[in-house]
Amino acid sequence: MWSDLDITLYSTAANTLESLGFMFTGLVTTYEQLAAPPHLSAGVHFEGPFEGSVYITLCGEVLKQVTCNMLGDGEPPTDADQRDALGELANVICGNLLPQIGGKEAMFQVNTPFILGDHNIQGRLGKPVAQAEVGLEAGRAEIALYISKDDRSN
Repeated sequence: MWSDLDITLYSTAANTLESLGFMFTGLVTTYEQLAAPPHLSAGVHFEGPFEGSVYITLCGEVLKQVTCNMLGDGEPPTDADQRDALGELANVICGNLLPQIGGKEAMFQVNTPFILGDHNIQGRLGKPVAQAEVGLEAGRAEIALYISKDDRSN
């Protein structure tokens, strides 16, 4: 069962992948999407009325296509280009998500995105407050929102 926050995260991530990555998105529905192994993960921390992180993992062979689309280039992207593109996706998803969940007046500092060495995000951080899977052609994007500190009650 999806919570309202899961739905907000899904729609924000899908819209970002469509507009920035020029990808067709949808629910994860095919065996190929479900079976696609994790390829690369990136995260970005934020601070403000509450603080936390947004993480994205691209699964399958979609990272090269997303990177080519973002760069507007038909040449195979370098590993550095792919890491930069994934970091930018994490950054934009986070930047688009925060006003929706924190309010348009809330001020946040979004830090520099980073690439993760492994994909076991939940193993290190526990259960996210929201998560979503976006279907992408022969793979998927897994997106998670973690809140580590919430000062809104103070």
